Amino acid sequence: MRNAAQPTPAEAMTSFVSWLDENGPELELFYDYSGRAMFGAQCFGIAGDLAEIQAALLDFALSNPEMGEAVREAVKGQRFDNMGLDMIMYFPGVKIDPPSSR
Repeated sequence: MRNAAQPTPAEAMTSFVSWLDENGPELELFYDYSGRAMFGAQCFGIAGDLAEIQAALLDFALSNPEMGEAVREAVKGQRFDNMGLDMIMYFPGVKIDPPSSR
């Protein structure tokens, strides 16, 4: 259970995007992904090699312990779609805006 002082999953994913720019692998980010059975609702998604996505999320959570619980909460609701050679991990209910520098 999250208390009011803890970051939300959306805040954690926003920080994760900033962290990726400096520390992470090249992953394709989607800010308006609509997966299966989402009926047009949009959320944040990360496409690439599944092991790289998972490692990046783990590295981010370990290097930002204040975000750990929010990342865990987001990951508990994750879903996957196959994109041919890559996978997309997406987070229904987690909507973030793209950074202005992207």
